[in-house]
Amino acid sequence: MPGDLYVVVRARPDPRFQRDGTDLWRQETLPVPDAVLGTRLEVETMEGGKTEVNVPAGIQPDTVLRLRNKGLPRFGGKGKGDLCLRVKMRIPEKFGREERTLYEQLRALAGKARRHFLE
Repeated sequence: MPGDLYVVVRARPDPRFQRDGTDLWRQETLPVPDAVLGTRLEVETMEGGKTEVNVPAGIQPDTVLRLRNKGLPRFGGKGKGDLCLRVKMRIPEKFGREERTLYEQLRALAGKARRHFLE
C-alpha cells in the first residue's frame, strides 16, 4: 500500500565529543608552557583517525580552534560540519624548587616589561 515512510535515527553519544548540529566540540587542556610557546596537538577525529593541529604561541584560555569539515556529515550530502577545540590551561598546583625559581624569574621579567611599557 503506498504511503509515507518515517525513519527515526538515534545517535549514541560519543564521550570524546559534544554535538551541536553537525559541529563537534571537544576540550583540549594545555600546560602553561605549551600555551605560551605554542605546540602541535594530535587530535582524534570522528572518522577514527587523528589530525595535527597547530596551537599558536600566546593562545588564550577559551580560544576556539576550528577544524573545517572534520565534524558530522550534513543532511543532503553537502559537506560536513566542523570540529571545534576549546582550549583550557592546566595550572600546576604543586611543583618543585627549580620550577618555582623559574616561575619567580618569569614574574620578575614580566614586572620589568610592565614597568618599561608604562614609562
